[in-house]
Amino acid sequence: MFKWIITILLVLSSIACETKQYVWNKEIGIQHLGAISRALETKNGHFILVGKVFSGDKDSGLAIRLDWQGNEVWKKIFTEDNDFIFKDVVELKDGSLVLLGLAQNSKKAIKLLKIDAYGNMVWKKILKFPFSAIGERIISLEDALVIAGAREDVNGQEQGLVIGLDFQGEKKWLKSWKGKGNGHFYALGAGEDGLVVAGRSQDERLKSRAWAMKLSWSGEKEWEHFLVLSALQNVFDLTLTRDGSIAFAGVVSSEDTGSEDLLIYKLDNKGRLQWKRQFGGVKSEKILSLAQNKEGVFYLGGYTWNYRHDGYDFWLLTLNEEGNFMWDKTFGSKGFEGISTLLLPQRGGLLLAGFREGGDLSTTSLWVARLNQRGEALVEKKPSYFSYVGNYFYTSLWMLSQPFRKWL
Repeated sequence: MFKWIITILLVLSSIACETKQYVWNKEIGIQHLGAISRALETKNGHFILVGKVFSGDKDSGLAIRLDWQGNEVWKKIFTEDNDFIFKDVVELKDGSLVLLGLAQNSKKAIKLLKIDAYGNMVWKKILKFPFSAIGERIISLEDALVIAGAREDVNGQEQGLVIGLDFQGEKKWLKSWKGKGNGHFYALGAGEDGLVVAGRSQDERLKSRAWAMKLSWSGEKEWEHFLVLSALQNVFDLTLTRDGSIAFAGVVSSEDTGSEDLLIYKLDNKGRLQWKRQFGGVKSEKILSLAQNKEGVFYLGGYTWNYRHDGYDFWLLTLNEEGNFMWDKTFGSKGFEGISTLLLPQRGGLLLAGFREGGDLSTTSLWVARLNQRGEALVEKKPSYFSYVGNYFYTSLWMLSQPFRKWL
């Protein structure tokens, strides 16, 4: 009976929240410098933001939970003896979270933290390697966690790294590859029949190529692809498309000037190139996040140079399913601002998150915004009083129900 009462109340309060789509634009104040590296939408429609904040004389890991209206539920700072930041986050079936961290001691190390829905520590674990190792992305499968990143060998060369773990953070399998000479994975995804990783690989001349690889569920390589362009390349994000292919987004840079442009390309599920596109201006642009909606539109988030105030602005760009330009929007003020991650939430619209540095680069606010999928107006009519009450009741009831999940 208790189970059905809680379920009915959660559904009713959720319906109360489902009024007209709410669009908001918020800054999360922090002291000194910081950044958001990744965002996650939870099963109940909340948002988790992870990244770093500079506290004292070192970086510390930052995790924030927002409700669907952008109100802060909790904010946690995790401090270690040396620099420590969060790179990514994943939600488990019970509502707990596993945060992928990077610890910097005498060498770089992959560190996992599991926290409950309130942000309280459950366990933490360092994945041990003889030399430095970095985890860039983490995903949750039915029976495992998977991490992609890089490890160093005895010669100090990087190798693309993929690790399979159980839900207690213990290694089940580990694979690494050199690519054309050395490599680093920055993106990770799971399709219907296996894993996909991507990043960059450098040859002996230090020429960087966009590098993608398809793996079985146990990490066995099925195919790999190196993009052939005259300029240097790197991939920062990927998405599995609605037609079963894979799209990759990153940068292509000039060897002479070092300026960067947007790179996006698409492979079929056998690793064959379907199309590639480049977009950019005179100065550098960078894309850090990629998603595709149900209609096939690609959304890309990053930053671009604005000549009006000599600084970088938030940049949101859309392409159609064939990779052709549709529209883009830039917004910002004096300083350095950028979108580091974007989501397509269950309730519709877009969630963008990033950073906003002051003109003197001495302070940073963390920035998060909810837009419609046309990237329009950062301010719209607010929800009704009934919607606010519904959201408050829903969030409160969800928090109170967490200790009783095992009986639900």
